Parts: sequence; structure tokens; C-alpha cells
Amino acid sequence: MPPVPPGPFMPATAVSTAVKFAAVKVEPARIADTRRLFVELGIEVAEGHYL
Repeated sequence: MPPVPPGPFMPATAVSTAVKFAAVKVEPARIADTRRLFVELGIEVAEGHYL
């Protein structure tokens, strides 16, 4: 069988999953705060604050 290229959303799904795993690698009491910080950082990156 020939190789099949990944779907158009596969890279985004992989990054999203990696971020979710990274956010829960902290103490359980800090998971919500860490997720919130990751979302804020992602929004700032999308707005071009770190170019």
C-alpha cells in the first residue's frame, strides 16, 4: 500500500494533545491554573505577541 498523507487537522490535533499532556504534568491542585496559563499563552502567540 502507498503511504497516506496525514489529514489537514492532524498536526493541530497532535499539538493540542501534547499541550494537554504537558498541562497535567503538575500537581493536581495546579492543573486548572496551568491549563489557563497555556490557553493565555496560545492566544498571545496567535495574536503575534512573540514574533
